[in-house]
Amino acid sequence: IEALVERNVTHEQVELFLGFREMADRNFGAAGSHFERSQVLGGGNINLHYYRILALAYAGDQKQAEALARELRSKRSATRNDSRFWEFCSNTLGLDTSN
Repeated sequence: IEALVERNVTHEQVELFLGFREMADRNFGAAGSHFERSQVLGGGNINLHYYRILALAYAGDQKQAEALARELRSKRSATRNDSRFWEFCSNTLGLDTSN
């Protein structure tokens, strides 16, 4: 990934891995930005919504995390895993993710 970054390669997977690295380093705002860029570049990976919500919440941007959560919930029917994620967001992160 570092070699790609040094060569200024722009790709959704590069941004995704940079986001993961920032999360591991607890740079949550930067992680959210990388996940957002990955989403813009690739568009189709639904998991990026979840990663962005977590990054925003951990960065302390509750309002934006909640707005993104509501947007996602309005566009997508809940699955069993979604329900667990929303429960985690509510109980652990204190987010209001209701529609």
